Amino acid sequence: MKDVQGWWEVPSICYYCSLLGNAFGLPDFTIERLEEALSTEEEDVLLTEMFTTLTQAILPEALDKSWREKVAMIFSERNKNNPFEKSEIDKTLTSWEKLDILYNLCEMRMECADVNGIIKTIEKWQLKTLPIGEDSNEMLYWYFCGTRIYRQDRNVEHLEKRGKA
Repeated sequence: MKDVQGWWEVPSICYYCSLLGNAFGLPDFTIERLEEALSTEEEDVLLTEMFTTLTQAILPEALDKSWREKVAMIFSERNKNNPFEKSEIDKTLTSWEKLDILYNLCEMRMECADVNGIIKTIEKWQLKTLPIGEDSNEMLYWYFCGTRIYRQDRNVEHLEKRGKA
């Protein structure tokens, strides 16, 4: 779970869902609940509901497909790193694979036709996040989801892909 707590995508997804979750039909959850869902080896009901809701909005014509099949189709169509090869549709996902799928689905959901109308209903100040401070070592500090402060090293340009073992 400690690895998951260090991944910037987790608070990013939580913030996204706090702004757009109701409009997109996503479940309410805390950052701790998302971290728990990502950390468990079993299929988690929170992630299943999120994956199902997001894939249905992105690929509505595939009603008879599971969320896993939809992810495979969507990721293949968009040339994303597909976590499901045809023979591995039921494989157990790593924490990083689950997070990567969720993060990419959230981004893809923003490309759907209904998003412009939804964005217009949100106060502009809510759409912009700013760091709460900076220290003498050029570290930025961010506050998300009412529970933690996150530190960002501005000098790190690219992080290696995690979860590949």
